[in-house]
Amino acid sequence: MIPYGFIRWRRNHFTAPTEQFVRAHAERGNPVFRYELQWPSPRAGFGACHDSCLPLLFGTLDAAPALAGADEAARQMSDAVQQLWLEFVRGGVPWEHYDGVGGPTMLLGPETRIVRRHRAEQLAIWENRYPAYG
Repeated sequence: MIPYGFIRWRRNHFTAPTEQFVRAHAERGNPVFRYELQWPSPRAGFGACHDSCLPLLFGTLDAAPALAGADEAARQMSDAVQQLWLEFVRGGVPWEHYDGVGGPTMLLGPETRIVRRHRAEQLAIWENRYPAYG
């Protein structure tokens, strides 16, 4: 069985239910690798918009240059995203498992890094406002 993992975070109101789901999944002993895409779109005002990860993941930057760009930096980000996903799909551990208590989140972007307690203050505001399903 392929472990469930790679939860992409969305900002604001999508973050809280995602956090509850991820936490419940991890607390049941399932491996979870949490990340947030922070790669900005070259299109003004888009930022790291919904689905901008798709051309990065599939290497189809030229098909959707407004989402993730198509320059050398975007190609390098695409290579990095693909390598992390391949590591996961092959059963590897691309970074430390999320442990359900403010565990590691991989921030994928111009400054790719792992952080802990990512968005903890925002999540505290929304805690228990959504039903938690696991």
